[in-house]
Amino acid sequence: MKKTYRNQTIKNMVMEERPREKLIVNGVKTLTDAELFAIILGSGTHESNVLQLAHDIIGSYDNDLNRLMKSDIYELMRHKGIGYAKAVTIVAAIEFVLRGTSRNENFKQQVIKNSDDIFQTMKPLIGFIDHEEFWVIYLNRGLKIISKKMISQGGMFATVIDQKNIIRIGMGLKSSAMVLAHNHPSGNPCPSKEDIELTKKMVEACKVFDIQVIDHVIICSNDFYSFADNNMVYSG
Repeated sequence: MKKTYRNQTIKNMVMEERPREKLIVNGVKTLTDAELFAIILGSGTHESNVLQLAHDIIGSYDNDLNRLMKSDIYELMRHKGIGYAKAVTIVAAIEFVLRGTSRNENFKQQVIKNSDDIFQTMKPLIGFIDHEEFWVIYLNRGLKIISKKMISQGGMFATVIDQKNIIRIGMGLKSSAMVLAHNHPSGNPCPSKEDIELTKKMVEACKVFDIQVIDHVIICSNDFYSFADNNMVYSG
């Protein structure tokens, strides 16, 4: 039977069940998702203490933290007990975590070995956003990352790609190879006809400048599609 905290205040809970005290005594790794979220929320409502409120909100997303992390301020405020201040705090906390995950001081030393490396590199940047973005990872001859560049932003389903600009940046960075990456906010990583056509055109255009397109990866929060893995990086 699922435990409920609805009629119990945090102060009346045994010490080892209070999220903050549990973190201090046992360490942050011992906390459940709801307990961590309760600490961010700070306080509950007249009907529910903060831990129950955290359970209720996470439960409304079917316990899918990726869906919760995509919420904006106004969506969060639809939940009873979440006002403007709490919504802002949650959104700021999520962005802080995503920035920390995506920033790697030594990212230039990172080598792209396979499509999963690409997914892990790009997921923090574009895996949780609600609009489409197109990025290029520029690589040297050893397939080490030189730079990651956002090329364009679009609406929910499409974004405009400037092929000449992509190649111009690559030439300036003395890049020998590149990875194309964009996200599908819908959560479906399957490529569209436009995605396939764009990949073909980019491979052919880059070949003229002796730059190899090694993959095009479509990023979602929990999944990805690799053109290379599916033998769809056309070279001729």
